[in-house]
Amino acid sequence: MTYTLVRLASGSYDVDLDGGIIASLVLEPKQGRSASRWHVELLEATPRAKRPAPFSDQTHTFSSFEEAVSWLGVKEVAPGE
Repeated sequence: MTYTLVRLASGSYDVDLDGGIIASLVLEPKQGRSASRWHVELLEATPRAKRPAPFSDQTHTFSSFEEAVSWLGVKEVAPGE
């Protein structure tokens, strides 16, 4: 499986899997003393057995963009249109 990120706006990406958008990657802004976090979320509710790797849950949270990209195994970040 090959994931590509398509930038929509600052801190917002579509997650493309083989030509179809299946998830979003968004930055939750820093609130108070909390650090910013990145969330990857499948767009459709998907039974655990049918989720594409590496998704074990509907939503996953990361402390950095690089961590999320590494987890997805992203090969390319495409510019938005």
